[in-house]
Amino acid sequence: MTGTLVLKGISIQVILGVLPKEKLFPRRVTLDIEYSGTHSSPPAVDYSEVCSLVSAVSHQGFDYIEELAGRVFQLLGARWPGEWKVTVKKPFPPVDSITESADYTIEG
Repeated sequence: MTGTLVLKGISIQVILGVLPKEKLFPRRVTLDIEYSGTHSSPPAVDYSEVCSLVSAVSHQGFDYIEELAGRVFQLLGARWPGEWKVTVKKPFPPVDSITESADYTIEG
């Protein structure tokens, strides 16, 4: 039997961006994370550990949301086997028009 765990809106502050002004201060980003795998009791994945792992990544700096998503994806997959989906949402990216967020999803 399989199941899916969904964690939405995990919020961290991280240095993120390629522009010099983006590297001055941490910015708040959110992550949505999904895990699909074998159902067990107790659960195979402890979501408080997932949140702690994501928080630990916030001490690193990233140029792109793709790099942040990839790093979290890599760490989660190494810790818990199964299918992972990681979405990073960067609010109000520095682009010419007002844009609510830039999102990137990696899964596998």
